[in-house]
Amino acid sequence: MSKQVELALVSLMPTYGSDLPASLVESASSLLAQSRHLASTLKAEEEIARLYACAHIACSRLKITLDLPTIEPRPPIPPRVYKRLYTHLDNILPNTSASGRRTRNAGSRQRDVGESPSSQTRPLPSRPEPSKESSLAQFRKRAGSDAKTPTKSSRQGHASVKESDIYPWIQPVIRHLCAGSGHKKLAPSMLAGMESILLSGGRKTKDAWALKNATALCAAVIFFVAMRVRDVDQEQAIQPEVYEPTRTEIIGQLNRARQEVEVKGVEPDTLWEGWADVSNDDFDAAASRIRDKGWLEADWYSGITDVINMGLQQDDDVVNDLDEEDALQVQQQRADTMFQDKYNYLSEGRRAEYKAWKDDTLTRIAELSAS
Repeated sequence: MSKQVELALVSLMPTYGSDLPASLVESASSLLAQSRHLASTLKAEEEIARLYACAHIACSRLKITLDLPTIEPRPPIPPRVYKRLYTHLDNILPNTSASGRRTRNAGSRQRDVGESPSSQTRPLPSRPEPSKESSLAQFRKRAGSDAKTPTKSSRQGHASVKESDIYPWIQPVIRHLCAGSGHKKLAPSMLAGMESILLSGGRKTKDAWALKNATALCAAVIFFVAMRVRDVDQEQAIQPEVYEPTRTEIIGQLNRARQEVEVKGVEPDTLWEGWADVSNDDFDAAASRIRDKGWLEADWYSGITDVINMGLQQDDDVVNDLDEEDALQVQQQRADTMFQDKYNYLSEGRRAEYKAWKDDTLTRIAELSAS
């Protein structure tokens, strides 16, 4: 990966040569690693340019410090898409270059050598040596207190939660649900949906209702993704025969996830901050708000089609390599999931069954009316 980062940096600064500063390579690699955590839900087209954009950001932030030459970006994706990706990553990735230590240059070394004799003989400040009792007093007091010293893992877990602007349970819960349903590739889309609502523009939303009802919004996002996967439009999705059983299934899965999901190193009280049990009314309100606010018009929702197409292509490749019996197993859907066929009330088979039932019912009504 370091070699790829270096190649990206050389591409950005072709006049610099291959002897890149170590701090620049380290900064680009660090930004790339952070972006995979803070922006894990990029679209397929944007993912291609993730490394290049992180290298570009590193060059821009260290240009003055390292006296870098002119940056000549040649992104591997269309300029409009790359500009949007660069702006997004630059906003969410922390800028630590300004807080680094001052680099000693030749001028500073010459000043050190040219110090006056008086400055070299100037006595160093000193303080009286502390006594044994005063040195041990602070440790005795700390040992006698009831406060427990946090372990390394608990400190790290707590810090990671506090540094995040999104509720800590959202990512593990969504990944747990997608893994259980056999649709892991949909997790980034669902996470992107929640981030677009709660972290619009890379900053925490000021919508108090959204923050208070994050669990219901999460359930509604899962619902609309499931409908998108089944190629059900928004108007069909809210029909009672489709909406109600899927709503019940999703709420049940969220309740089970609340009992099953654990994150190592994070206390339960911290992990489940912002969580609330979801009722049918809460779910309905969240689904309505998502539609009314136009949150389904964002890229994360329209990009689900690309994820589905990529998955279907990979499934076709796998099935072609298997015999008939194994192919049937690959095509089976997992149980206990909102993606089951039994909830797809708008499939061709269900439509045909409904038409036959309707025709039969109308015939019987006509016969009864005639008699």
